[in-house]
Amino acid sequence: MNQFFFKYSILLIILSSFQMSCTSSLEGDLITDAVALTDCPQKSCAQGIPDESETKILLSTPVNNMMAAGNSFAEVSGDCYASVYPQNYFDVRVTYNGSQVTNFFPSGFTARCNQGKFYFPVSLQGAPNGSYNLTAQLVVIDSQGLQIRPPFKVISTNLIKQ
Repeated sequence: MNQFFFKYSILLIILSSFQMSCTSSLEGDLITDAVALTDCPQKSCAQGIPDESETKILLSTPVNNMMAAGNSFAEVSGDCYASVYPQNYFDVRVTYNGSQVTNFFPSGFTARCNQGKFYFPVSLQGAPNGSYNLTAQLVVIDSQGLQIRPPFKVISTNLIKQ
């Protein structure tokens, strides 16, 4: 009986150590947009204080984004960081020959900084061929609902429909 209990105890210890090794307790694991505390500015995210000066937006798609013939969507993407503000979104504007284009996002889509990345699927279906300009500004929202537009947090790219 003692030998059975001993073997069973060892098996439980092995299984529980395997379970513990699969559990993450790190700040900033890969499935969240958390930032490692060592990467934070001294008086900001390390203490949970939102700071508009630390927000980031970086375009990773080409500045002149060529759409393949027959494709109805352009894709704009990149890296972003919205500090530790509880909410954010991108104010996106598309123009063609100086005129504002409307309804260019798929129904129900809201452009956001999500887990350090952003992605805009821009629909140009039915639109004429030519060069379109897309400008996006990161807007962060504080805990009182105040919208803040950090200066210089804007990207611009050309979408060329053939």
